[in-house]
Amino acid sequence: MPRDSAPSACTDGAESLGTPASRWAAHSQGIRLDRAGRLARRLLEQGEASADPVVRTYGHYAWGIHQWDVGNIGEAYRYLSRTGPTALDELPHGEDEPLRRDLRLLGPVMHALMTALYGDLHTARALFDTIESTADGDPYVITVWAAFACTAAALAGDPAQALRTAAQGSALDPEFSFVFLGSYQRLAMCWARAVTGEDPAGAATEAQRLITAALADPPRSGLATWYGLLAEMWLAAGMSDEAAAALDQADLALDTYGQRYAEGLLLLIRARVLQARGEPDATLRAVAERARALCEEREAHLFARRVEELMSGLPEA
Repeated sequence: MPRDSAPSACTDGAESLGTPASRWAAHSQGIRLDRAGRLARRLLEQGEASADPVVRTYGHYAWGIHQWDVGNIGEAYRYLSRTGPTALDELPHGEDEPLRRDLRLLGPVMHALMTALYGDLHTARALFDTIESTADGDPYVITVWAAFACTAAALAGDPAQALRTAAQGSALDPEFSFVFLGSYQRLAMCWARAVTGEDPAGAATEAQRLITAALADPPRSGLATWYGLLAEMWLAAGMSDEAAAALDQADLALDTYGQRYAEGLLLLIRARVLQARGEPDATLRAVAERARALCEEREAHLFARRVEELMSGLPEA
């Protein structure tokens, strides 16, 4: 989960939520998902038993993000939809309470990202546009918006949108002060440059450096995803061996840490690497069909459509 800090303890009705929320956020950000999952379940159960709307909404938020982490896009979408603008508007105002601020800032961007992964790109873009338009030029809010919006664009295969949002976010943080969040913007800029033919090898080399510096040690959310997108960059450079090596790193991260929301996309990119290497169409089709089945099972409709586009270009079996 892209964030540079976890929520701290708060007061009033949500007081008892502060410590487990902070621990859950830290574990999720560090892709320690066994621990994050137990805490997310605890937060959900606390929320369902609470009359406090902050506690209740935070439970949906934490559980939705955990479902995203483990790859259950449909469930993540449904839970995070409960933290959308309508639910947030109903929260009592309390600007000094970190959980309220957390929900008001991160709830909408996670909801928008999940809407994109669920396959409704039109609505997702409208949600991101609303977040941008209400940011009032706040550098941190713009950084958060850009980190999520450019990631959604890259996952959708939209380099123009990725470049626009990443450039806006980076312009307000030229010193790279938000290191973790800023890394997503800079990675998205590398990806957009590569897939549009602007020095793809150089862009991939820079992306590899950023992944190593910002996401790999210690491990951070999005590690497998960005190794997969790095493979796309190497493919754009015509370097299929390097692309395969990046995918191997993505698979290792996925198996080691269990963050699986982009697993269908990784299989799609694997099929494209096989295609670039001249492997038989039957081999490509088998991998693509596996990707499609996985995406359909998890309701990752965005990736399912991208798989269908690849399969439509293959000869009939």
